[in-house]
Amino acid sequence: MYLRRGVTLIEILAVIAIIGIILGFSYWGGRTWITRNRLKNAAYRMRATIMDLRIRAVSAQMKTGIRFDPLTDSYTSFKITEDTLNPGTYDTTSQVSETLGTKIRFGATGIQSISGGSPPADGISFNNSSDDNVIIFNQFGACETPGEIYITDGKDFYALLINSTGKVRVFKWTGSGWYEEE
Repeated sequence: MYLRRGVTLIEILAVIAIIGIILGFSYWGGRTWITRNRLKNAAYRMRATIMDLRIRAVSAQMKTGIRFDPLTDSYTSFKITEDTLNPGTYDTTSQVSETLGTKIRFGATGIQSISGGSPPADGISFNNSSDDNVIIFNQFGACETPGEIYITDGKDFYALLINSTGKVRVFKWTGSGWYEEE
């Protein structure tokens, strides 16, 4: 008896169709996952930068700060020099700038703030009389200008809360309230 060995065209097309369906689902699900995590990663990257700046303030025994710019969706860390002519001036030679990332911006509209009420229009609010977009850590690691930062991708919201001891907490908006993430 004569046996035929090989693969038919229908079998090849069935395998290609199955692979196409699997790739289609993974692309659709993966794209949603990437979009959702882009905002979370920006929040945690900002948290790491703030915590690193606090540690540098303690180790160098000098004041440090971060200036948040809602126009360019970026933030710049710097040292604060104790110049006798201009005390408390920013050391522009030590600046390091970072951006929030693609399609992520400062701000929060249509939600309540962590402390109640509505968040600031630009998404940045620190207890700083001269510039409410600047956070300052002293040489002991305490935050002289505690406050809140809100970022969004247009759909989801994250907030960072920095208290007077320098602790940085990350919150996610759930649609009805804020949930603290670890």
